Amino acid sequence: MSITVPAASLDHREDRNFTSFPNSSYIFPSDDREKERLRNQHFFWRRVFGGRILFAPIMLQPTDVVLESGAGSGIWLLDIAKEVPASVTLHGIDIESNLFPELHPENIHFSISSVTTLPHEWTNKFTLVHQRLLIGALKKSEWPTALQEIHRVLAPGGWVQLFESAGREAGPCLARMRAMASALYASRGQVGDIISRHLPLILPELGFINVTTEEREQPSGTWAGKEGIEGKKNIIDLYIAMKPAILKAGGFGIINSEQGYDDLLEALGKELDETMGAFQRACVVYAQKPVAVK
Repeated sequence: MSITVPAASLDHREDRNFTSFPNSSYIFPSDDREKERLRNQHFFWRRVFGGRILFAPIMLQPTDVVLESGAGSGIWLLDIAKEVPASVTLHGIDIESNLFPELHPENIHFSISSVTTLPHEWTNKFTLVHQRLLIGALKKSEWPTALQEIHRVLAPGGWVQLFESAGREAGPCLARMRAMASALYASRGQVGDIISRHLPLILPELGFINVTTEEREQPSGTWAGKEGIEGKKNIIDLYIAMKPAILKAGGFGIINSEQGYDDLLEALGKELDETMGAFQRACVVYAQKPVAVK
C-alpha cells in the first residue's frame, strides 16, 4: 500500500492529554480514558496467556526487588503484588505520572524516569524487570540502550520479561489501519510490532542468556464468541487511542478527515465480526542476566 504524508494535520474534535516528557516519541494519550484501556488490555492478555503475568522461571522471595519499566497505570504492579510476598519491593517507572494509581500497597513505589537512563544507584538491584508494549514509546535507536540499561540494573542471575505485540490479521480494513499505524511508528523513528521478532536476536548480543519466547494468538470478532468479542474490543480500543496521533500526522494518505477515520473504525469492527480467522498475536520474550557477568 502506497502511503503519502499530508503537509497539514487533520481536525480532531476531542481533546486528550499527552505526556510532556522532553524528547518523547510516545504515541498514546495520558488520561483517564487511556488508564481504563490499559487496565482492560492487561486483563485481556492475562486471560490469553492462561492467567499468567509472571513468565520468567522464578519464584520471587521476600527480599526481592522488582521493576516495571513503562508502568503506565501500574496495573501490572497492582496485580503482581497480589501474587508475591508483601515484603517484595515493587518499583514502577514511567515518563508520565498522570496514569499512576492514587492508591496502592505500601510496597509499590512509582517514579518518573525513562528506561533509557535508569538511576545509577540501581546497578545490580533487581531480581526481575518487566516491560510491556513499548512499541509506541521507544525509537529504534533507543531499544539497544534500554535493554543495556535493563541488563545493568538486573542483579546477577536476574530476569527480564518483555511483552510485545506480534501482529494482527483480518481483511482490508485492518490492513489500512495497520498501514497507518506503521507509518506513524516510522514517522517517530519507531519500528512497530516487528520488534517482537528482533528481541530474541538482540538480547544475546547484549549479554543475556536463556532467551525464551512464548507466543499466543487470540481470535477476534463475534464469530469467536465471548473471547472473540473481547479480542475485537482490544483491537478497536487500540486504534481509538492512536487516533489523535494519526490525525495530527495528517492521515498518511489513507484517510483525510476525522469522519473518515471513524468510518474506517466502524468498518473494521464489522470486518472482524465477519472474518473467520481474524486474530491478534502477542509474545513474551524473557531472558536472564548471567550470575557471573563478564
